[in-house]
Amino acid sequence: STLQSTESSAYSQAQQAMSQLNLARQQKTQFQQQLEEDCQRHQVQLTQLQQQNTQLQQDNTQLQQENTQLQQDNTQLQQENTQLQQDNTQLQQENTQLQQDNT
Repeated sequence: STLQSTESSAYSQAQQAMSQLNLARQQKTQFQQQLEEDCQRHQVQLTQLQQQNTQLQQDNTQLQQENTQLQQDNTQLQQENTQLQQDNTQLQQENTQLQQDNT
């Protein structure tokens, strides 16, 4: 009877150990699935961020080109303005000379 009780106890303990092992395996599988899902989600987020970064870099390049063009236009306008001022000064001098000649 003692032997049967010992065997029964050992069997029960073995069953509990198998149950715990199966539970641990299930938890491991669930954990692996969660990791895979997290990894996939993070990969999607990373791809989106990379695309956004590429777009921002392209936008920045475009803005730099536009800024360069505006600076060139501004320089051109300043040169034209300087030329007009010089022309105006020349005309004023000629006008003054003509007035003096007239008097």
